[in-house]
Amino acid sequence: MSAKTCISAFILFTAAFCSHAQEDRFLSFTLEEAVQFALQNNTQAKNSGLDAQINRNRTLEIITTGLPQLSLDVSYKHNIRLPVSIVPANTFPLQSEEFAVEFGTAHNVYADFTLTQLIVDGRYFIGLKATKTIHAISQEQIKLTAAEVRANVTKAYYAVLVAQAGQTIVKKNLETLRKLLHETTEIYQAGFTEQLDVDRLQLQLANMETMERKTALQLELAKSLLKYHMGIDHTIDVVLTDRLEAVLAGNGVDADAEFNCETRTEYRLLGLQYNMRGFDAQRIRAAYFPSVIGFAGYGWNAQRQQFDIFDFNQKWFNTSYWGVELVVPLFDSYRNGAIYQQKKLEQMKIKNQLLDFRQSSNLQVTQARAEFKTALDDYRNQQENLKLAEKIYEQVKTKYQEGVGSSLELANAEASLSQTQANYLNSMYDLLVKRVELEKALGNY
Repeated sequence: MSAKTCISAFILFTAAFCSHAQEDRFLSFTLEEAVQFALQNNTQAKNSGLDAQINRNRTLEIITTGLPQLSLDVSYKHNIRLPVSIVPANTFPLQSEEFAVEFGTAHNVYADFTLTQLIVDGRYFIGLKATKTIHAISQEQIKLTAAEVRANVTKAYYAVLVAQAGQTIVKKNLETLRKLLHETTEIYQAGFTEQLDVDRLQLQLANMETMERKTALQLELAKSLLKYHMGIDHTIDVVLTDRLEAVLAGNGVDADAEFNCETRTEYRLLGLQYNMRGFDAQRIRAAYFPSVIGFAGYGWNAQRQQFDIFDFNQKWFNTSYWGVELVVPLFDSYRNGAIYQQKKLEQMKIKNQLLDFRQSSNLQVTQARAEFKTALDDYRNQQENLKLAEKIYEQVKTKYQEGVGSSLELANAEASLSQTQANYLNSMYDLLVKRVELEKALGNY
């Protein structure tokens, strides 16, 4: 391969690598794509999934408690001095006095397999009933976290769209002002206007350039918040593919839709927690009832005077057994009774929370409806105000360019237009946020 060919190949490889690296630093999302990405990468969503796995293992722990349990017990004992037993007098013929005898061997090994099986235990059966509730709680917690993540990402996404719209407006105003300043400067140099008119336009331009820097900073902050909620590294830029006009027009919400608090995830979760406290109380009460455990074992033991336990030519002795154990609680100084009362009181608290949620959720919906309708009215008013401000500005600018208007009128019209544009963007963002909050209050998230 020639040197020229090698250089060309290197340049192509470098260009391809740089292009791929640049692509990795940019991610584009629609609103729904951003939400789905967040549900996979947001820390809250991840922890919610981990909590679900924890609860799945908790149910497995409960289930396996009642399944057969097998264990192996191996022990070695070295008698430095053999235990002594006293043989009473007259145990043997011609024995008139007691005497001491050493029994046992120096080296003793014991190995035993033990199988246990829970036969009857009220706590276990109640635990089995509770596993379905534990699983349901996990699912509702996942839904609750997902709703919170969806609402946060949606609001942050809207904030970026509005910030981008604000930046576009400011850049357009800057372009208009620069053009107007250039024309006014030429008119001044021709002697048909005053220096004051040029100065006023330069001041307006300086203020608009300051506004441009502020809008750029606001956009950067809005993107940072969106990336935080989505779980994206701060060094990666995000590009939003949805348009603000389409977002405003679509996904409308019926502000007067009928509301039922039972559709809210929080209400269902409280109901499941109430049931769970009931299971806890039953489990504590069941501790007063007898339990039955079956067991069986098989083992080997070796008793040697020398440490030759790995010599399998020597004899090992087998042992086997089975049995049933009955455990009857008699008195615990009212310990379980106190725990039982705690669980019942906790259940009463959750019942009160359910009643409170019915009232608070209806109040929340009423407030969200009122705020959404107010925001919608304000947005429509600001739309009309913007049209009027643009019309006034164009008329004043035309008069100024024709020499029948003053620079002061133009400055006032431009300031009024900028303020109206800002009010319009604020009303737009407020409407979008209130729509999210109403959807959330109605349980649509």
